[in-house]
Amino acid sequence: MNPDLFLNYALQMGVPIPSANEYLDILRSLEQWLAKRGIPINDIALKDLRKYLKHLIKTNQNTIDSVLVLKEYYFLAGRTDLMVFLSEVSDYLLDFENIVDHLEEYVGKVAADEIRFMDLTPPYGTDPNELPVYTEEFLRALYKSFPEDIIRKSLSNRNDGIIPASYEMERSLYQNSASMDEYLLASARMKEIRYFGMRFAKSRWGDLFFPEEYLRFVSQFQEMLSGVRRDGTIYVTQEPLLPGRYRKTKSFARRRYYACQDPYVRASFLNKKASISVVWCERCVSRCKQKFEYLLERPLTAEVVECAIMGDTLCRFAIHLNGSTVPQDRTGIQD
Repeated sequence: MNPDLFLNYALQMGVPIPSANEYLDILRSLEQWLAKRGIPINDIALKDLRKYLKHLIKTNQNTIDSVLVLKEYYFLAGRTDLMVFLSEVSDYLLDFENIVDHLEEYVGKVAADEIRFMDLTPPYGTDPNELPVYTEEFLRALYKSFPEDIIRKSLSNRNDGIIPASYEMERSLYQNSASMDEYLLASARMKEIRYFGMRFAKSRWGDLFFPEEYLRFVSQFQEMLSGVRRDGTIYVTQEPLLPGRYRKTKSFARRRYYACQDPYVRASFLNKKASISVVWCERCVSRCKQKFEYLLERPLTAEVVECAIMGDTLCRFAIHLNGSTVPQDRTGIQD
């Protein structure tokens, strides 16, 4: 893969010529920066890419496209290591702004603007290793002005009316199940089949996301695939971000790192540059319970049982079904 081939690929995908040429300029800029250091564009090391992103920030070239084009290029070039890193860099776009927007719903525009004007958002393209420091400072600012219950509500990950297509599939499965337990088992089996299919499709991502050892492990762990109900509570263990690396590492710190799916805190387990409050986990907890709220068509409460921030090597949540309000199953027996 080289920049010229990438241009042809973009044109074949229907990208307008002006945009495709802009993408090519982004790659040419990287190529020129690397040439001064005697490095071909496809031989770049992760440390060099980190330096280049810092260069983009310093020279005010850290646009959305500058990161997304590089991510797409190295995906096509087969550089899994760089593509995963660039995915992490691009995933946190606008997160802080969205949290403050949610905060405004509870405290009003004037109070929310006080946080906005502090300019706590990391520059786009910031190295994920530096994100925990921004997170700690952001949370500190929130705690100075607002009670914890308001902060938790603001951190809640909401789709604001946009329901992922997968939720519709899950709801159809739930509605055709005799009980919540039957649904959870069926959902787990479907995901297991999908994972094994991805593994044996011979994708270059297989060893990273679907190694055979991990599939054998997770196939016996319904709580990780879908969830397990105990009385009025569903327990869900979150899958590691990078299962292949999670299963291989013997390091306790790296197990926590690969277990956590939030880019704003992960690096803190390795570099110890920041201490993040467990309240930040509200982002993952709310995302986990959202599916069940959609299935049951009512709000639910949830809490952290285990998580990497608290020193665990997996993240586990409890979604409470509120006892007597659990709808009856199709046989007349409550879930």
